[in-house]
Amino acid sequence: MSDEDPVVLLTSVPTAFEADVVIALLRSNDIRATTSGGKGYAYFHRADCPIFVLEHDLERARDILASRPEPFPDG
Repeated sequence: MSDEDPVVLLTSVPTAFEADVVIALLRSNDIRATTSGGKGYAYFHRADCPIFVLEHDLERARDILASRPEPFPDG
């Protein structure tokens, strides 16, 4: 794994809470993930929070989200 790997958009969720849930799921599967939105608003305010992963983790991250019984928006 290279720290120079490009960061790419995985998906976007409506709230910071949902972003934290998705990021925790990805991190529990050893995928580095982050968001850049929503933290300036109330935790449940709709703020369009994009979730980013390293490019080499993108397909695995998509597979993890797709395997969950709860639907996550496609990115």
